[in-house]
Amino acid sequence: MHNKCNIYIDVNINTTVEVKLTELGLKVLTEYCFKYFGDIDITPDAYIKSLTNKDGYAMFSMWDFMNIFGKSMYMGSDPVIENNNIKIYLYR
Repeated sequence: MHNKCNIYIDVNINTTVEVKLTELGLKVLTEYCFKYFGDIDITPDAYIKSLTNKDGYAMFSMWDFMNIFGKSMYMGSDPVIENNNIKIYLYR
């Protein structure tokens, strides 16, 4: 815990996050799709398009984002999301 921090929020892992994927992020997501969606009637491109808005941001539940990209995000790794920024949607 940082002593200078004075604002804390609770974030549930079911919370929606929005990210802009890099080329590496799109590659990781495509590989995930081929691995897990091989036997269903959806292409990786269609799945990715369904997640992405007109501005190029993809939305995931936080747990799904962690599941898909977690192994690709470590100290010194190439980024899977632009500027390492994650938008978190908080509802009141």
